Amino acid sequence: MRISRLHPLDTSTVPAAVHDDLKAFLAPLTLSPRELLAISKGLTNAEIPARLTGDERTMLETEKLRSLGKFSFQLSIINYFRIFQDVRYLSYSEFELNSDMEMVTNGDLIREFMKWNALTGCVSMNSGFLISEFVEKEEFEKKKIHVFKATAVGSFYTMIGIVYANYRDQFDEFMGKVINGKRGIIEIVKSQQA
Repeated sequence: MRISRLHPLDTSTVPAAVHDDLKAFLAPLTLSPRELLAISKGLTNAEIPARLTGDERTMLETEKLRSLGKFSFQLSIINYFRIFQDVRYLSYSEFELNSDMEMVTNGDLIREFMKWNALTGCVSMNSGFLISEFVEKEEFEKKKIHVFKATAVGSFYTMIGIVYANYRDQFDEFMGKVINGKRGIIEIVKSQQA
């Protein structure tokens, strides 16, 4: 049995600007302060209420929402690009398929998406990831950058997972914005190839 450590989400400690930037991107969706904080915290495992059940006691773990978000994003990419639209993909190797998927689902691209949409300022690292050991300042700065990058990707997948789990009726529209919006994944890939 796996025991997961859950962290409380204290919404009173989050600057309003963080919520404002996330709200602006997520509009017309209206997320609760706890949902916004869960997105901001990226890699922190916490619980948020499940909206679709109508029972405030039903909770969703953000770790599971991150996994759901990653899977939902990959599935949306496959559907959007119609990767399996014809039989030619049946002859591709696993390496070729993974390479096609990696092109649009890698961490660098996701972080670039977060940057293009002014969401990197909303990412808040859990300090527990940084203070676990004594390290020199230079090593600490490298670790801080690494943790921030991982947290940004975690925030992205948590955001998608929350939208899928709690706002499913608006999920397709939201993913259209993420994938093919003005500052979506497609635009970023096009700019990188130019």
